[in-house]
Amino acid sequence: MTKTIKLLTSAAALSAVILFAPAARGQSNYVDTVGDVFTGAGGGILDITSVEVGNSAFDLIFTINVAGNPSSPDWGKYMIAFDTVAGGDTTGNGWGRPISMSSGMDYWVGTWVDGGNGGEVRQYNGSWPIVGGPSVSKTTTNVTISFPFALLGLNPGDTFEFDVFTSGGGGGDSAIDSLANPLQSVSNWGGPYDAVLKKSYTIASVPAQTNKVTFTVNMEVPMLRFANNPLDQQGFDANTDVLYVRGSFNSWASLPEYQLFRVGASTLFTNTVNVIATNGQTVFYKFFGDAYPNYEIPAAACGGNRTLTITAPNMSAPLAYWNDSKVTDPTNTITFQADLAVQILTGAFNTNSDSVYVRGNFNNWGNAPGTPLLMTNVPNTTLFQASIAEPFFPTNGCKPLAYKFAINANYESGSNRNTNVTTLNPLLVGAFDRVTLCDVLEQTNFVTFTVNMTNALGTDSTVYDTNTPVYINGNFTGWDLDQGPGDWGSNPKPELQMARLGDSSVHAITLAIPPGHPLRLVYKFSMNGFDNEAGFGTDHVRYIRTVPGQNTYTLPLDTWIGTNTVAFNNREEAKFGNLKAAPAGPGQVSVTWNGLKCVSLQSSTNLTGFVTDTNTTGLSATNIATGGAAQRFFRLISPN
Repeated sequence: MTKTIKLLTSAAALSAVILFAPAARGQSNYVDTVGDVFTGAGGGILDITSVEVGNSAFDLIFTINVAGNPSSPDWGKYMIAFDTVAGGDTTGNGWGRPISMSSGMDYWVGTWVDGGNGGEVRQYNGSWPIVGGPSVSKTTTNVTISFPFALLGLNPGDTFEFDVFTSGGGGGDSAIDSLANPLQSVSNWGGPYDAVLKKSYTIASVPAQTNKVTFTVNMEVPMLRFANNPLDQQGFDANTDVLYVRGSFNSWASLPEYQLFRVGASTLFTNTVNVIATNGQTVFYKFFGDAYPNYEIPAAACGGNRTLTITAPNMSAPLAYWNDSKVTDPTNTITFQADLAVQILTGAFNTNSDSVYVRGNFNNWGNAPGTPLLMTNVPNTTLFQASIAEPFFPTNGCKPLAYKFAINANYESGSNRNTNVTTLNPLLVGAFDRVTLCDVLEQTNFVTFTVNMTNALGTDSTVYDTNTPVYINGNFTGWDLDQGPGDWGSNPKPELQMARLGDSSVHAITLAIPPGHPLRLVYKFSMNGFDNEAGFGTDHVRYIRTVPGQNTYTLPLDTWIGTNTVAFNNREEAKFGNLKAAPAGPGQVSVTWNGLKCVSLQSSTNLTGFVTDTNTTGLSATNIATGGAAQRFFRLISPN
């Protein structure tokens, strides 16, 4: 995917909403400040605009409205913290993220909207066990989370306090936005957040009714698959397998009264069951096979739950097909492609002796018969490919795929790759470990670090003087400064001590950074070997900006963070940017920027039809001929 810097410089200038009837539930709307997040990552999916909180006769319903489209990208995490009774966890939460509620957090609802949506309800009892699962749905503007309020030990008339958070996909990501806080909650991904401010809601008493609802599902595809191959794991044996309808109305359980029965010798299975709900309430459900492979994966909902709005005491749900698949649907060939250029460069993958595989939910993560899926090399490249055939693929459907690449038996790092397949014969491309040659060094670079220690004060109250030894620790050292078992300590490695420059308070060190190391450097400085420059996760971030053929680089001067607000605010530099243009003589424009490997300059005379100047790739400056144009626009482009 191409990403661009938004700044354009002109040369001319140089001269699933859930619906309820109004009387069906209590509801409150809580508005949040727009733009109160430190990052634009995700295009607004982490920026809460408002949250609608309501309840039916049995469920709490949170509709989290955001400034972006949580369906694309779909890596956002949406979480709710509850303070319902005295006590609770004052320092943590159910997911172990740097989020707390000092008044005492009693329940935690964490959800995700990728891979078909999902979530957990956790209760604090000294630890954080799972006590239930919410229903999660999304639209292009919001995420809706619902679950029985009985899971929180609550009843109609009870009032509770809560806060709603957004976060990223990293396990250490914090509350990027907080509903209750009108200001920015954190200034970086891992910054700790204490939910001192909270909202409150009182559960309304909503009368419920017993409705007779008929559910019918057509099993033609799984029955055909079983007829063609009794060993097919997606095949349904009508003589031994049992079908149920599970939903929010029966606690998602396989209860006997919710079993579906075959209609004669057809492929239809049906039953009329009790659904206790208010008129206008939306209930969630899926069909479930026992021991047939458990829950269906409805393609129309991208694997999410089916929904039904109660409109009459006697009604029928729309006729459904298992997985929304029909025997007339085509076969979809899904091709996976992995780029192992970095692994080949560093020796982590030997093309003569190693193998690379695809493992995912489509092959039981490599544990199903005939798997894992072996990838083969595309001749004369560092690319490897493999394909799977998905028969009976719904033409208007969406199949959630979760997968990873693996070298031999070793998975790539990071979270699962999640995507929703919506087209026929797609090519799913990715670099192993999500790292390309554009992200790493291809030869050893000698990088010089410098830090100004003037008036430096450590978090452990160490005061710098010119005799204080200063060290460096970072991702290029494996975050291992101490010679003992710890990462930091009183026995630091002498080769990581920085040299004082003359009589100044500036210390410097030059380190050899090997091939395959990320261009992105994350590091901290230390006095006496201890982690005392700043709090956890408060690091310096800079990039190696060597141009082709160059193997030495001096980073800009850093300043010890400590209590220095300016140093804190300037500790991270942008990956690339700071694009500037200025006259450079008749018919010439001087363009400068913070460059990076694979980043190129583009230009245009009219904001469309930008042309890439390949001679600028990896550079940080150039002169451009105006060609007589009255105006010219510039932007930077990166392949990742």
